[in-house]
Amino acid sequence: MGSQVKEWSCKRLQTYVKDSITRMFEGVLDFSEVAVGEDKRYKALRSKVLRLANDAIRNINDEIESNYDLEFTGIGQEVVRVNNKGRRGNKNDR
Repeated sequence: MGSQVKEWSCKRLQTYVKDSITRMFEGVLDFSEVAVGEDKRYKALRSKVLRLANDAIRNINDEIESNYDLEFTGIGQEVVRVNNKGRRGNKNDR
């Protein structure tokens, strides 16, 4: 496995982690804003949630870079050839 593939795979996983955690804490903040109601208290809570979430992203990404050897394999797909015979069939079938 080439070093470029490893580096790309690592960055891809780190981006996925970042995006997933970000979507999660944005949802938490949306719910919290409604639940807390008071703007001053919400801003304090928001600040703490953002700090924790960004620390988690950094810690996970550091762990991935330091301790994992990755190769993204993706989802395998097979190409299937389909011959369309139409109504009369293929000319070779006659």
